[in-house]
Amino acid sequence: NAGAIDNAKVASDAAIAGSKISPDFGSQNITTTGNLTLSSTSPSILLTEGDANPDYIIKSQGGIFKVRDQTNGVDRISVNTDGHVDVAGNLDVGAGLDVTGAITSTGNLTISNTAPTLLFTETNGDPDYRIQCNTGEFRIQDASNSNANRLTINSAGTVNIAGSMTVEGNFTVNGTTTTIDTT
Repeated sequence: NAGAIDNAKVASDAAIAGSKISPDFGSQNITTTGNLTLSSTSPSILLTEGDANPDYIIKSQGGIFKVRDQTNGVDRISVNTDGHVDVAGNLDVGAGLDVTGAITSTGNLTISNTAPTLLFTETNGDPDYRIQCNTGEFRIQDASNSNANRLTINSAGTVNIAGSMTVEGNFTVNGTTTTIDTT
């Protein structure tokens, strides 16, 4: 065994350079109580799952943090230097989404529910309003007043306005009117 080093011959406080260790640690786990630091022009960690696809790379490139689908060559998530996040594909959020800034979309906004509702909460006054589609009826409601219907359009196209209506300019009616109170 001349010149052979085994575990018994290595001091417990020995500092062994990483260049002296084969990069293949086999199936053992690597555990540290310190930090893992990767330094290069584009540091990365490759995550492979045997035969399962895709494989992923987590890396920093040009100051941008990326999660890249290495198999398909696509950046799935990017955290940019200005803090905005790009997500390739759909983003499914299971517990709600809180947004403190503006929401910008180049596509349609679809709300699906048994009674889809948009709430408009004015932070410096009342009333607050909500827009809702429920049982085939489009409603604008006063959310500050027990969700009282202020304007409704039913499935037949009939429009109901609760309260009075002020018209500035001409008012044209095509069809029959049953009652006009001009007082």
